Amino acid sequence: MVFEAGLVIDRFRRNDMPEAGELTGKVALVTGGSAGIGRAICHKLARLGAAVAVMARREEAVAKVVSEIEAEG
Repeated sequence: MVFEAGLVIDRFRRNDMPEAGELTGKVALVTGGSAGIGRAICHKLARLGAAVAVMARREEAVAKVVSEIEAEG
């Protein structure tokens, strides 16, 4: 699974963006997911179809990101 995640990151670097739904059935664990780049990554991975586990120190910040993602569908 880590290898697959590395391939996705390489594609982002090459500007070969994955398409919506391409990560369906995959799980992404994002540390530092409540703010900044981590938060943006959580949103992007969710839009691509991944189930996202948001990790951060403050539970209320995690809950906010999760509710934002859920509101997007």
